[in-house]
Order: sequence, then C-alpha cells, then structure tokens
Amino acid sequence: MRQICEHLEGLGHRRIGYASPFVALQDSQYASLVAALREEGRDLSPEWHFRVDPLDRRGCEVLVNRIKDAHAPPTALVCYNDWLAIAIIKAARELGLDIPGMLSITGYDDLYVASLLHCPLTTVRFSRKESARRIVDMLMRGSLTEPVTEVVETRLIVRESTREARE
Repeated sequence: MRQICEHLEGLGHRRIGYASPFVALQDSQYASLVAALREEGRDLSPEWHFRVDPLDRRGCEVLVNRIKDAHAPPTALVCYNDWLAIAIIKAARELGLDIPGMLSITGYDDLYVASLLHCPLTTVRFSRKESARRIVDMLMRGSLTEPVTEVVETRLIVRESTREARE
C-alpha cells in the first residue's frame, strides 16, 4: 500500500478513498493503507471507506453515485483487488464518471485482464508462487497457533487508470 500511496500522492491526490468487500477490522490491506497515509501525516476519511463486493453491481453503482454527487469527493480510490476495481470502473463508465479524469483507481493483484481494459488498471504485482510457497511452509511447520505476518515483495504497475489529481 505504501507504493500506491506514494504514487497517488506524487500525482497530487489528497482525498483518497478505499473500497473493499470486508469490514475494516478484517481487512489487512485497509490497515496497511491507513498506516501508509498516517506516515504522510494524513488519515483515511471514514466517509470514503466503501464496503462493496465486486459481484454486487448495484453496490458498485451506489458507490460511484456517492462519489459523483459529493461536494468534495475523493480524487483517487484504492481497491482491495483488481476484480473490485474492474467492477467499479465498469459502473463508473455506465454512469458517466470519467476514469481517470474525475477519479483515479488502483487495484491489487495484477490480473492479466487488468492490462486489457479500455482504461488499463494501475495495480500491484506480487508473486503468487512465492506467496503459496510461504503458506505451504507455514502449514508444514504447523505453526498456526498464533497470527503470522509474512511480507512478500510487491511492485507497482502504473497504467492509465491513474493520473494527476483534479483538485
């Protein structure tokens, strides 16, 4: 999330929202985003924390309309994963919200389809193979009696879904 925050802040985004299918307490990416923003001396406004499932078309439309109708909407939206970002981009396109002109969007996963969109998605790439290997190692050690944090190397893939803020 630090890479995403640095990228968006470098583009002048100060009002950053977050979309996820999970409640905040169950979402480690939310916690990482909040920590990265706090390092920059800012907070994530609870008003711009959206809980929406990528399969909930109506929920994505409600999210887009809230942004469109807001007095001071977020200029960027960080999504839990690429599927959610894609669903929100689709809803935005159908409802006339220009991506990235009015709202920059990022995902997480770097799914192949993310590069094929009408507006290719800025996202984070990580090694699924390395992640799977670490999970298997933890399972084989039988050390799952306490929470474990593993850090996997990531890389920001900048595409067309983000651009300078329109403050």
